[in-house]
Amino acid sequence: MSIQNPIFQDNEAIAQATKDIHERCQAEVNLLWDEGKSHPAGTTHKLKIWNGLGSLHYQVEHRDLVERDTAYRLFLDDLTWAVNARLTLRA
Repeated sequence: MSIQNPIFQDNEAIAQATKDIHERCQAEVNLLWDEGKSHPAGTTHKLKIWNGLGSLHYQVEHRDLVERDTAYRLFLDDLTWAVNARLTLRA
């Protein structure tokens, strides 16, 4: 069930994206959305991803998080590749 309040919709979209990222990445990573601050829906979200091997910075449009369409899947694919390439130890 989708919540209609924009504040909750924002939190719901970020929570789902966080879950998607953790499920796809081979490395244990920490995520920080929007520098830990709340900001209006409809803007660009900033994402910091890090672990003991380094950090990455990404941006994604709020619309893409909510709609979960092709742009969202491309965002996840790019982010997952970068995390697995740069923040994962390889034997």
